[in-house]
Amino acid sequence: MRSIVSNPVRSRTGGVLIEAIVASMLLVTATTSLTRFVVSSRQLGIAADQQLAAKLVTENAIERLRSIPAKDWPANAESVAKAVTEASGISTQIEMSSFQIDQRQAWHATIRSQIGKDQLAVHENHAWKVVQ
Repeated sequence: MRSIVSNPVRSRTGGVLIEAIVASMLLVTATTSLTRFVVSSRQLGIAADQQLAAKLVTENAIERLRSIPAKDWPANAESVAKAVTEASGISTQIEMSSFQIDQRQAWHATIRSQIGKDQLAVHENHAWKVVQ
């Protein structure tokens, strides 16, 4: 009759090897997740900065328009958009449309700023003014 004797050294070595493999997989997974988190948070930060910049540009254009008499808004919309674009480096367009309120003419300006050709950050704002 043969007796089966297990080799304790061999079973410990196998256990350590399995633990090392599991620990390595956990470390790789954690590192990959952390790297992805850092990259995505950086991209979100850049996108937030671009959105804020586009918003500030539209607000700047509105303030420039409001400093002009309402009757002159359509004639000056293009020059205001050009000046804001040159000052900020952010593409800005202003579209004008007229409407009536209490039998008086009024203007509605739609200001749109965008960063990049792929429209990475776009902000649209509106301004209204009654001609007096």
